[in-house]
Amino acid sequence: MYPHQVLMEEQNLKKEDLSNDAQNYLTDFNHYLRAIGLKQARAEKAGKPFEISPKESAKANRLSKSVCVQVYQDLNVVQQQENLEKEKADAKRAEAEELARQQQESEAKLIEEAEAAKAAEKQKEEEIREKEENELLLQQQQQEEEEERIQKEEERAREAEAERKRKEDEDVGVGFFF
Repeated sequence: MYPHQVLMEEQNLKKEDLSNDAQNYLTDFNHYLRAIGLKQARAEKAGKPFEISPKESAKANRLSKSVCVQVYQDLNVVQQQENLEKEKADAKRAEAEELARQQQESEAKLIEEAEAAKAAEKQKEEEIREKEENELLLQQQQQEEEEERIQKEEERAREAEAERKRKEDEDVGVGFFF
């Protein structure tokens, strides 16, 4: 077996699986092998012994090796393409993961900002409520103080009226007895 036949068997390759260049090299090899086969058939038909010359054997091996070289190049190209596609897929996946991470961070930041704004609004509402309560308490205190003042004034007025009546009664009573 020639080297390209071993390689094709190991890689489970058929002629149709090969690139155009590899198929051309294989065709050249097959044509050369067929030419040697025709030479052998003519020699046997003429009754002469036939032996492949070392030069012909070396050329057949060179043609077989050229098929091998092309197949290896094609396999390398395919492998490189697969590696490139894998790298692209990995890069896209990494980019997608990075975008997802950034989006999660952004969403977390927005949620945090929304919660902070909500807390600030709640605190502001609490401050407003406390201020209103303080104002209401202050108004109640002022109202109570006003009511106390009014009660004291009324009390003083009653006391003054009572004092005035007592003085009148005393004046009226004293003058009456004299």
